[in-house]
Amino acid sequence: MNFKLGEINREKKLFLAIDIGNTKTKFALFLGDKIVFKDSIPTGIASSLFEKIREKPSEICIASVVPKVNPEILDRAKTLGITPRFVSYDKIKTSIKNPEKIGQDRIANVLAALDQYKPPIIIVDLGTATVFDCINKDSIYIGGAILPGIEISISSLFKRCALLSPVEIKEPKSLIGDDTKSAIQSGIFYGAIEQIDGMTRRIKKRIKGAMVIGTGGIDFFLPHLKGIDLIDSDLTLKGIRQYALS
Repeated sequence: MNFKLGEINREKKLFLAIDIGNTKTKFALFLGDKIVFKDSIPTGIASSLFEKIREKPSEICIASVVPKVNPEILDRAKTLGITPRFVSYDKIKTSIKNPEKIGQDRIANVLAALDQYKPPIIIVDLGTATVFDCINKDSIYIGGAILPGIEISISSLFKRCALLSPVEIKEPKSLIGDDTKSAIQSGIFYGAIEQIDGMTRRIKKRIKGAMVIGTGGIDFFLPHLKGIDLIDSDLTLKGIRQYALS
């Protein structure tokens, strides 16, 4: 998605949402509540995102789980004359201990979910970690669960097993692989699905009637998850904008 210089109505303000994750940094320009441009880059070169922005935003808000990247992002933003805000827990109701330690991306997801959907809500975010976040019927964020993400599991498998070689992760032709490559593909693909669906079932038993929203960078798996009610790949970016608005 892209746009040309001069296409933006100068009377409307552009908002830049930045989601700095462990592996990727996603960012989007909003014109009102519409995303007019979005992209992602490796977090190691996160500050280069400003080279991809074709129009100057009037406001920037950030959700970051990689603090060491923040100073460079701030410096680049200040060259535009903008001091970004960071997402914080002050805009959500929560019952958990140490709310200041909640990941900023998780807070953004909660804000976006509550803005668009009726609680109770379970959010399943597939990223470097697979994260489940739970909002009860009273719109209170009550916590969740975190487990190793799909890519972490894959990397660990090949790192610890000397005779196994990396394979392309895709839906296998058969559940039962007839060689090592297809066996690995089956195990990773169906194993991840069963793990995530299993956790979703367990959590839904505790939060009756909850809507389940799927999001995250590993969105290849989302359509295969039986426990997901709807998919919103831009949930975190929307939540970053919602934080700045609320």
